[in-house]
Amino acid sequence: MSIPSINAAQSERLQLYNILISALGQGRIKGVRVYAEHDYAEPATSPISLDIQGSSGLSRLTQGHNIACSSFALLTYRNAATLQKLAMNVGAKDDWLRLVYGGTHVAATFNSLAVLTLTFNDVPYNTTWAAIDYVSPFPVLSTLEVYGSVYPFDDDLLFRGNGRTMKNLRLSYNVIARNVLGRFDVLRRSGVVQTNLVLIGHVCDIDDAYVTERKRALIKRQLHHVMETSAALFISDNTPDMLMLETIAAAPSTHSLRHLDFGGLVLRVAGVINIIAALPSLASLTCVVRDPDSPAGENAMSLCLNSFRTEQHHLSKNFRVLRVPHTANFSAEKIAHVANFLAVICPSFAFVDLPLEHCKDFSQEIARAMVNRPNGLLVGYPGLAPIGNLVHIDFSVDDEI
Repeated sequence: MSIPSINAAQSERLQLYNILISALGQGRIKGVRVYAEHDYAEPATSPISLDIQGSSGLSRLTQGHNIACSSFALLTYRNAATLQKLAMNVGAKDDWLRLVYGGTHVAATFNSLAVLTLTFNDVPYNTTWAAIDYVSPFPVLSTLEVYGSVYPFDDDLLFRGNGRTMKNLRLSYNVIARNVLGRFDVLRRSGVVQTNLVLIGHVCDIDDAYVTERKRALIKRQLHHVMETSAALFISDNTPDMLMLETIAAAPSTHSLRHLDFGGLVLRVAGVINIIAALPSLASLTCVVRDPDSPAGENAMSLCLNSFRTEQHHLSKNFRVLRVPHTANFSAEKIAHVANFLAVICPSFAFVDLPLEHCKDFSQEIARAMVNRPNGLLVGYPGLAPIGNLVHIDFSVDDEI
């Protein structure tokens, strides 16, 4: 339901919407997604509070923008037994308490809730809410998504009792900066074997200022725990001091991480090789790549690769896919140059995944390289052949897990 902008002189419209949605709620409706438009020509108004508490048996509930959280929190509490997917914009601790306790002294238990999305856009950065003890509201949660510049909880309530079921974590960088994964042993709880995906959101300037030297060590430790227990890691961007990239490149080689996505982070050939060397189980890497800037750099890399070939030594037998997202400075020639290096040192290297509009140019560059055989690097490496048979895979962090 989309509600047009309502100002103080149109309060009767809100009553009409309340009647309508309450009537719909008496039927066999299974999900509610409601948001209100904002007329920017009118003075700002308070979020709209809908009286929809009569709705029961809901399996999906989404609080859109400009809708008061308090009424949705109560609606959520009253549908705790049936909700499977919930998305809320939490702005105050009282709203969070309404969700957990519903104005009573009895905590809700969401026995069917598999996907929980929480957004904290209106919470001041240094806010910390007092811990809630002795309750485990989300025992079967499999996907947790946390957005916003602050993580206000001072407890592990979101992670209690779901160690065996939790598979996908999409977390704001503030969660890592506040050492939530480390302080509450989120990835080392009872039952945790392996997660499918851990996604770390964008780094805000205020986050970077918050991270002291001591906290840098805690961030490194959390990233190591992620690499030990997750099959895939997505990092939206890096800190200004490249802390996360350096931590991953220096990780112990025992980690079992198979897929790493750096988003728009730029790596040169040596950087790609360092990451593959640090993560022996890595099967795919997503990043923007650049080849060496100078002939001297290219010659040095050629000597390195010739050394690999002469010694019959391979960098990784597991690495198969390089994914390169679209960028304004995209160069099919440079991507092909990097692919040539990977074909030499990674015998299982299968293909480069590119935006569809660049596939033709890249295929031509690979074909030209196979004919010219620069530096003799492409002779006798069967992994090169499939590179020309491009496979296109759409990969977006907005896709549902």
